[in-house]
Amino acid sequence: SFIHRDRQGNLHAENGQAIGWRDGWGINAWHGTRLPDDFWDWDAEKALSQANSEHRRCWLEAFGWDSVLDQAELISDEPDVGNSGHRLRLYRLPDDVIEEDVLLLTMVNGSDNADGSRREYGELVDDRFTSALEASAAGYGLTADEYRLLEVRR
Repeated sequence: SFIHRDRQGNLHAENGQAIGWRDGWGINAWHGTRLPDDFWDWDAEKALSQANSEHRRCWLEAFGWDSVLDQAELISDEPDVGNSGHRLRLYRLPDDVIEEDVLLLTMVNGSDNADGSRREYGELVDDRFTSALEASAAGYGLTADEYRLLEVRR
């Protein structure tokens, strides 16, 4: 019945199916990333608890980072030494957003997309971290001191 695409030609819809067939079946997609059927019904807790980081990122882009970060407490805001010109931020989320003992680390992708843009990501990390740099480093299996030596992360 329909196909929706973004400017780059990727399957994309901002509030429903990107492809729909006459029988009602369809595919949800956000800028080329295929999404679960119930994606548009998720709340922040469901979105942030997804194991798939692409699904979390798409939800945060679609519904707005502000919908989560306005309720969060900023713990740490540091330059991302492995991604010059960008920042790492570590947030404590309120209990009504997520019940797990985790923090939200936000970062910008280390490489350009095909259109030259970079996407902002959010990863849930252990609540033992007090530094965004430390949390990011741990994601690469590094210490904060080792991460500080990076020139570029990919």
